[in-house]
Amino acid sequence: MHATDSRTRRRGILKHSLLFNKAKHSEDWHQAIDAIAGVLHPPNPKFPYPLLRQATEAYLKKKGKITQADKDIRLAILIDAHEARDIAVAAAAHAMTATSLRALLHVDLNVAHGSYWGLETWLQCLIAANYGNSASVTGLEATWAQYLLPFATHGPGAAGKILIGVSRALRECATPNMNVVPDFLALTSRALTDYGAHLEGLRLKNNWIAAYGASCWMAELGRTLPASTSPGFLLPEHILDAQFPVWRVWASWRPDLRLVRILSSIDSNSAAVLSDLLALEGPDFISRAKSTLRDGLIEQYGSDRSFIKLGGLLIEVPSRTKDGLREILESSISTLESIWTTAVSADRLQLFKLFTELTIARPMTQEGLNLVQAVLFITKGTKGGLGSVLLNAVLCIYTERNNLGGSHIRELQDLIQLFDHDHASSLRRILSTPTLLQGISRCIQDRQTAVRTLIEQDQPWTELALELHTFCSALKSSKSVPIVGEKMIEQMCLLLPPAEHITMAIDIYTAARNRNSKAPIESTNTGGSIDKGKQKREPGQRIAAPAFLTGQTKGLQHPLDEVVEQYFLHRLLSQQAASYTSQRTLDPILRVWESTCAPKLTQKRRSLVILVAKITSDDTNLRIRCLNGIASTGEQLGPGLSLEDLLMILQDIDRNPEHRIVRLIRLLASCPTAQEILCWRDLAYHLLAQETHLDVFKDRNLVDHSLKTMKAAEWLSFLADVQSVFASGPALPSDENAVPPILRVELQKYRLELAPYTNTLTRLEEVLGDENDAVNYILSRGGARSNNILAILQTLKYAEKGPVESFLHKIVGMLSTKVNNEWEVSDCVSIIFDACGEVVEVCKKIWNAKHGFLMITGLSNLDQQSVPGINGRNKTVAASPSTPKTAYSVVPVRTSAPIDPTASKYDVPISVVEIMVTGWLLDENAAENTKNAVRSIACLLNIVQTGFNISRDKLTEAATFWGKIEDEIIQEADRLGSLRKTLKAKDAKGTTLLLQQIGIPDTTELDEEMMKLPAGVMDVVERIGNNEVEIAFSLAAFTQLQRGAMGIPESANMLMLQLFLDYNKDSPPSFCLHYNTDAHLETMAHTRYSCSTESQNPTKQICTSAQTALTWQLGRIIYSKLCRGITGIADIYQHITAWLPDLPQLCVSCSATHNLQTAQLRRSIPCDSHPYSCARLWYNLPLHVRIPEIRTDTFAVDIALSSVYAAAMTNKPELLPSCPIRGNELIKSILNSLPAMRVIRDAVAPSSILSSYHPQAEKLISWAVVHHRGFLATATGLLKIPNLPPGTHQFVLANASPKLESTVVQKIQSTKRETTVLFHGTSLDRLPAILAQGLRVCSGTSLQRTGAAHGKGIYLSDEPATSFYYSPTSLSWKNSGLSNMRMLLGCELVGSGNRVSGKIHVVTDVGSVMVRYILLFTREARMPIRGHIEPAMASGMKALRNGAV
Repeated sequence: MHATDSRTRRRGILKHSLLFNKAKHSEDWHQAIDAIAGVLHPPNPKFPYPLLRQATEAYLKKKGKITQADKDIRLAILIDAHEARDIAVAAAAHAMTATSLRALLHVDLNVAHGSYWGLETWLQCLIAANYGNSASVTGLEATWAQYLLPFATHGPGAAGKILIGVSRALRECATPNMNVVPDFLALTSRALTDYGAHLEGLRLKNNWIAAYGASCWMAELGRTLPASTSPGFLLPEHILDAQFPVWRVWASWRPDLRLVRILSSIDSNSAAVLSDLLALEGPDFISRAKSTLRDGLIEQYGSDRSFIKLGGLLIEVPSRTKDGLREILESSISTLESIWTTAVSADRLQLFKLFTELTIARPMTQEGLNLVQAVLFITKGTKGGLGSVLLNAVLCIYTERNNLGGSHIRELQDLIQLFDHDHASSLRRILSTPTLLQGISRCIQDRQTAVRTLIEQDQPWTELALELHTFCSALKSSKSVPIVGEKMIEQMCLLLPPAEHITMAIDIYTAARNRNSKAPIESTNTGGSIDKGKQKREPGQRIAAPAFLTGQTKGLQHPLDEVVEQYFLHRLLSQQAASYTSQRTLDPILRVWESTCAPKLTQKRRSLVILVAKITSDDTNLRIRCLNGIASTGEQLGPGLSLEDLLMILQDIDRNPEHRIVRLIRLLASCPTAQEILCWRDLAYHLLAQETHLDVFKDRNLVDHSLKTMKAAEWLSFLADVQSVFASGPALPSDENAVPPILRVELQKYRLELAPYTNTLTRLEEVLGDENDAVNYILSRGGARSNNILAILQTLKYAEKGPVESFLHKIVGMLSTKVNNEWEVSDCVSIIFDACGEVVEVCKKIWNAKHGFLMITGLSNLDQQSVPGINGRNKTVAASPSTPKTAYSVVPVRTSAPIDPTASKYDVPISVVEIMVTGWLLDENAAENTKNAVRSIACLLNIVQTGFNISRDKLTEAATFWGKIEDEIIQEADRLGSLRKTLKAKDAKGTTLLLQQIGIPDTTELDEEMMKLPAGVMDVVERIGNNEVEIAFSLAAFTQLQRGAMGIPESANMLMLQLFLDYNKDSPPSFCLHYNTDAHLETMAHTRYSCSTESQNPTKQICTSAQTALTWQLGRIIYSKLCRGITGIADIYQHITAWLPDLPQLCVSCSATHNLQTAQLRRSIPCDSHPYSCARLWYNLPLHVRIPEIRTDTFAVDIALSSVYAAAMTNKPELLPSCPIRGNELIKSILNSLPAMRVIRDAVAPSSILSSYHPQAEKLISWAVVHHRGFLATATGLLKIPNLPPGTHQFVLANASPKLESTVVQKIQSTKRETTVLFHGTSLDRLPAILAQGLRVCSGTSLQRTGAAHGKGIYLSDEPATSFYYSPTSLSWKNSGLSNMRMLLGCELVGSGNRVSGKIHVVTDVGSVMVRYILLFTREARMPIRGHIEPAMASGMKALRNGAV
């Protein structure tokens, strides 16, 4: 390790020496020795040692005279760098010292631990080193290397191979001790440690094949051990005994390789379970003398123990002899071998599970092994194997043989079937014991008890019963299980029914259960067994209430449940025989189940059986008759009666019984009378009788149901069907109350009276509809009170198709069971029928008013759904908050059709109707028959007459009602106005023409809004189209500097905003901006920007006019206002007028304020609140939009670029703060590649031109001009200073960054002092930093240019000549127009300054000084005196600060 470190250090020292100034010599050497050696390596006899030496000598000769130490370092480095290390050693060994060469060949440095990578190369290096420098490697070491070379490998088995080579070297070479070969001693020690760990790992994994392959050489070593050892010689046994003493156990190991190979095929998971058993085939680490561990275990066994333990194995040795132990161990191994070699793959895992359960999980016994062998013998004789179920059954029965019971029924059944196998004799001999027969008996008893308990608890039991029957059937049919002598088993097999009957019985039971679970049918069975004698019922006797209503839960069962349960209790559970009734019930059902009809027909017959049994649960005789009828017939139950029709009627009778009974009666009425039909007629009567006798069904009367669900004609027809079906039926009870209402005599008589008026009733139903119950009233009023009803029907029949018929229908519709008005309706119908047409119209108006219908002239009867988007008049008129609420309101909502179709529905107060009636009755000109008709209709409508004296309150109420009608007329006018607007939105021109034709004036919402505009706003707004206006904004408030900074065209004096406003809200508002100087403004096709919810704030050019910074910024502000709902023309004008002067004070992207108070800015810039997002939006704009001066003020751009170039020439990064271009050379290269400013100015697309000169040119120009966040412009107008030398360029910093400006303004306001004009001379390279950061104190820093005679601070002067002395000439970029100029700064200082000497001021407060003027003079210029330029500069600075320019 130290040698390596020293070489590394030395190599670092010589890195730049002359020894290493030519790397080509080393490469030549590497290539030369590879070419000479080719594919040969030491110790090949043909290896070219001499030629390799010559290559090294030639290399050293090129290096000149160098010391031996340098040779050693040089050659060591070459050897380390060469891929074929042995060839490099062979070439360089002769030229190196023995010590240096030996240090390179240490074993730990060349052979990897564990894997032994590099061993072969190391051995070859030793041989090569011995050949070239015998002092470094001895001949004995070289010989050892030759002996070990054939065994050099790598990987897990490398250690064993190395030890074989070491053993051969020790046998063949006279080696007195290992110290003479120290590297081989270290290698051997490592190999012995790794080899021992490798063998131990194989032993723990029971990987005996690999272990034997790795250790067999030690067995050979033990057999060839010499009788004596010559003195002074070392043998391999000596080293093994000293460092690996257990080698003799491995040498004595003689496994059965055939068996070991078989056991090695066991998968890893199984092998892990059998770890202790498989270990018996390994080396004998118990006695250390036997060939296997199994033999060692037998050898040390003593006869005093009946059990022996090895790891997790517990082995039973009943004979207590070594032979007995050997027998059981050999039997276990042979059984395991048979499982893995002869068993079919399908059963192998289950057999293995059986083997481990009987040998590993519990003590290993010979009986258990015999059981595994017996099962294995069966599998050999079974094609495809036994399967996991049977093998699990064997394991379960054997392990639980003393605790067998009902839970083992399936395993016992599988075992019984397995006993009948041809190869099961051994299995029967082991398992067929008295204990097994006792377990079978207990199993049957447990299952019988379980089934019986479930039946008693009304729990599901069929699955257990079927399982018990299957088990008993298997037991009965088995030839191998002796059941003779087992009384209980014999009795069970004797009574056991056929499997077909069991299946059918369970199927019947399941079908009955399923039917019962869907919806319970009323049953009168109160529980207990069904007895024929108890089912007789005397005429008129009441049927008991259903069990589910009396609280007896057993009554919820289907009647067939008990029938099937009794069948199973007798035939399967060995109890008493079923009752006679149950047997008579089950026999026809089984016949139906046994029938061989078509599948669909069979299913229908079975369903009908279940239904009939349920319906007739309280009448056993009827049930048996119906079931026999189904069993003895097929698809037709009788003439005209199909099984499918009857099933469809009865299947849902529990949910809608009345409807199903009606269908059943009609079906039976359509069939001719026959013997087969009688039972179904009795079933229908049974259903009617249930309805009659059960008090709980009072609300479910068939007469009421039929009246509610049938038309009049249909109801009369149904009564005729009832008469035909039951005319020859069973005798009716003598008690009238016991007779079903539908079968009573008076109902049939009333049917005959109503039959002539069937058509009249039908016409009445069509007019009144289903919701009116007048027809039901007529149909249900039979008996003594039917005279008035018949008189009404007679009048209606006379009035059919006459003008008064519809009104009479309305009057008859007043009949109701809730109001006893039969006489009033009859009288009114008679009077109206005899009255003339005028009287009828009077009664109709009273009728309509009472029901809320009025015919008001002037109000249309429109439905609000007929015209979309219009507020219809069928809506409640809500009172205003100031109006007190009354008991009524005008509610024109349609609830029913009036007699007059032109009338509308209102909430008419009763006082209005009373006044109408009173008026007719007090009319002296009205005839008496008219007054009689009015009285009759008023009496029917329950209109109270108070002696014709109408109170003032009622008169007031009526007047208020008509006042609200007047309000409704006004509302109708508003509705028509809304209709006009909607029609104009759909078809403006067509609607205008229509309005002109009918003489209605036409205006739009836009016209109305423009007429409401204030006087000052109206003058600047012009309508240019439908929903389109143009608003003009004056630009006179913008100064010349602001216009240049915002990109406003020179001749533009108005900003034009075009707006599209859709007052119907079908389209979002949109806009575009233009200057009044834009060409073809009135004729161009505008593409306005839409302000919808899906659009985003505009980031690119809007419309077709040229884009400027002002239009871009203002467009984003307008978009946000329109999206917020500010769409009024006056509001928009006021907002924009207020925003325009303040645009420079706002963020150009998000319009956030810079919070500058009174500081004046000329150019809008991105804010500091969202520097990334706002700046990114701004810098995505074209260059000429962001920097308008690139076209209008090229010298302002030129001075910015010249100052950046000068700063780059200084190689001082701090002079270019935050410059995005890294590297001064790159900056200079970009600037020198630019064309003259006039080329950029005149380009149509400056960005494209700049990118053609350099990809980053635009980025650099953009940063140079705007990085300081201020505005630098050429001084013009009031800002221009007179009396300056020719060739002078004047620039004014109109505003610095918002932060600097805010600092100066605060300083002026806080001190309340005037400002002073001073001068500062510096080099042009300082200008970028001064613009961005202001003047800073650089005294004592790397940026200090001159001395600081008066201490630290900013040095200023009253006289420009004094400051000009410190302004050197500066170079500029290649095509600049400002080269070889000198810069003088005109500064504005808050206060009078700090004079330190003569005309020199030193200012330490950097916040009190601001650069305002940048003056560039020619190299030969002479400075004017202060008095010639200071007044003009002071005036310009004040104008800048006040915002005047």
